[in-house]
Amino acid sequence: MFAQVIVESSQCLEPSFIAKYIDPILPYCELVNCLLTLGFLVVAIIGLKQISLARQAANLNATRDALKVSAEQCRHYANRIIPLADTLSSRRKEFSFFDCFSFSVKQSRILLEKNRDIKPADVQQLDTAYYSEFAPLFNEVESFCQYLTSGLADEKDAYLCLGDAFLSMISPYIPLLVLRAQEGHKWCNTLAIFVTWYNRQKRESIEREKHAISEKSDSLDKEKALYDSDGINVLDIDSFCKCKHTKR
Repeated sequence: MFAQVIVESSQCLEPSFIAKYIDPILPYCELVNCLLTLGFLVVAIIGLKQISLARQAANLNATRDALKVSAEQCRHYANRIIPLADTLSSRRKEFSFFDCFSFSVKQSRILLEKNRDIKPADVQQLDTAYYSEFAPLFNEVESFCQYLTSGLADEKDAYLCLGDAFLSMISPYIPLLVLRAQEGHKWCNTLAIFVTWYNRQKRESIEREKHAISEKSDSLDKEKALYDSDGINVLDIDSFCKCKHTKR
């Protein structure tokens, strides 16, 4: 009986307690909750912005470092590789081995073609001088190309500086490099850069030819419009022949 009275009294007092003490502060609690949500949202947006800025700064630093390394490697190419290549260029003509092959590039493949049979004397002559004369140049070029294939140096920037010179310098040695690579997987960076730059140079040459043809076509169109505007009698051969055939 006593317990029942207590329970009933508490049930009677609870709504009045909530109405008196809890209800007045509910709007403030909702306001605080809303402000906290907005605060968390602002902090999250600022954090994402900082992450984006940090990523941009990292990319900028990486690009700057790559360009710096590229400039250093181009300087090394000019000071070290070009003198070696110039010295070996005249010496290379004494080796009949290089007359035995020609090559072509098909996408990512280098195809060798025999111009004549290789004589044992050709191979013996080349093997005698390979490590003392050719290998130093190839090692320097491989080291240079490794910076480009690994991304430590900017490959496209190096191509703008040295693309034509590199291709003309290394092209005569491609048959030898390919054969040596097939034996021991050497010079992979040199061959990778050669194929990349060779294909890029070929695409650029095609684009220049297309641009020249387009300019020539535009010039002819302008000349035709000029003749027509000056009142010169222009004979359209195709239309003239069609009319002749129709009359017959």
